[in-house]
Amino acid sequence: MFEKARKKFIKVAMLSIGAVFLVLLLGLNTINIVKEIKDSTKTAELILENNGNIPVPPTDTNKIDDVFLGEEARFDTRYFTVDYSTQGQYEYDLNNSVATFEKAKLYTESVLESNITKGYIGNYRFVVNKDSKTIVFLNCERSFHNMKRLALLSLMIYIIGLGITYLLIRLASNKVLKPVKDSYEKQKQFITNASHELKTPLTIISANNELIEINNGESEYSANISKQIDKMNHMVKDLTLLAKLGEVEKVVFGEFNLSNLTNEIVDNFKVNFQNNNIKINIDIEKDIKVNSDPKIISQALSVIFDNANKYAKEFFNLKLYSTKNHIKLIASNDCDLEDGNLMHLTDRFYRDNKSRVNTEGYGIGLSLLNEIVKLIHCELNIYSENKIFYIEIEY
Repeated sequence: MFEKARKKFIKVAMLSIGAVFLVLLLGLNTINIVKEIKDSTKTAELILENNGNIPVPPTDTNKIDDVFLGEEARFDTRYFTVDYSTQGQYEYDLNNSVATFEKAKLYTESVLESNITKGYIGNYRFVVNKDSKTIVFLNCERSFHNMKRLALLSLMIYIIGLGITYLLIRLASNKVLKPVKDSYEKQKQFITNASHELKTPLTIISANNELIEINNGESEYSANISKQIDKMNHMVKDLTLLAKLGEVEKVVFGEFNLSNLTNEIVDNFKVNFQNNNIKINIDIEKDIKVNSDPKIISQALSVIFDNANKYAKEFFNLKLYSTKNHIKLIASNDCDLEDGNLMHLTDRFYRDNKSRVNTEGYGIGLSLLNEIVKLIHCELNIYSENKIFYIEIEY
């Protein structure tokens, strides 16, 4: 139980921190990309404004807006310009670029056909001035390289950061969850101790009650005592089972015939239903085989039948069938519950005020069922519809 909680804590913490890291690094890279696009566009526009030349930086660098072109910009900036006419004539200036004439012509024709004034083509950022009929192609290989390098660096930081975070969380999880573990262990120990402490007085009361009945005959009072002893023994049994289920870390799975097992449980409870005048309708598909733990499945089925035996008034229906991908069990009985989801009934010691106050249960059965279903990796759904109580298990 504690190990499951610890793993869940680590998982949630890692997902939360990982999401924060991811958002931060994606934000950083997005800002960098936007800045590179803005700077390359501004540089190309400056070249257009200066008749295809890199402007000489003034003493006050703030005069060139937010893009600073240093003294070396004229030597390390690679670009070429194209003057075009409506007649399809082009004039290329490739003096500041390593681009070939063929590439320049291909890029120019592609840009003019696209009718886009700003964008990327290959490794170049282009800006079109339709008034002067000039296109500037700015080589952005260095910018692309910087963006890729930052992205790879961010990825490395993300992976290393997650690794370090995982180790720290794993080391800290024992200390963080220690109060929860101690509380759970105390609760489990209390349940176990209480169960054992209750068994002895219940055995003595039962023996004395039987002795009274032998000597004086059975009476209304002795019958009530026997009934209450049976209820208490049943509660002690459920509490012990609930405590043991919390200790189970892994279920040993094996293939068995679920149809046969379900029929056996039906036979065990038939007399109980008949004594309570409850009509049972059973529809079990033959030879359904599952890979699970038959003992735990048997406990789950017993809880379902015992619950119906306590709370059903007129009928109990059970259907077990298989589909292409799943095996489904549906149990239903009449009830006075309001329509809707009733998964809250799996809370320990919960009993609905309307339909369960005068019954023999203690609100442990469905809690047991919920714990069992979790162990065997099934889906449990409990709800009421048109005054019919449903328990559905999908495997």
